Amino acid sequence: MNTLTGSWCKFKGWEANCFNLFSNNQLYFGGDTFVGQAWDTNADDGNPISYEGLQAFSYFGSPGQVKRFTMMRPTFKVDGTVDSIKGNINTDYDLNPPVSDLAMQTITSDVWDTGVWDTAQWGGDLSLSEVWQGANGIGRAGAPSLTGSSNGTRLRWLATDVIFEPGGML
Repeated sequence: MNTLTGSWCKFKGWEANCFNLFSNNQLYFGGDTFVGQAWDTNADDGNPISYEGLQAFSYFGSPGQVKRFTMMRPTFKVDGTVDSIKGNINTDYDLNPPVSDLAMQTITSDVWDTGVWDTAQWGGDLSLSEVWQGANGIGRAGAPSLTGSSNGTRLRWLATDVIFEPGGML
């Protein structure tokens, strides 16, 4: 559990036997033949970090009503280009990962002494990316789902807006 946000997650592929906070509260972990520092970079020893995310399922105020999900707009904060990201709306507690590619706004940083002051996006800042995407799914409950990978890019998934067409009560 993340003690700052209260959010739970699962780490996959970490061959860690133990974790410890060391100087300046830096997290380290140990395996059978190594010791590594966690949260040190936005890559995994130079390789992309893969991720999966599923927001909570919701009935969107009408639990007995079937809905046809048509669009979603994930809100991200990002500081570069994401290698690959897929997303969709999972319905009725289906946990399968999405297969549709998502579009993201391209985030570029200006170089010092070449960008226009008060309008340039300086390196290190996180920029907002909100792009409406087509989504599909029919069910009573829905949950936005993402999967992807990035190498050296900070990516934060903040929220998702969802559009659906209400159906009948079954």
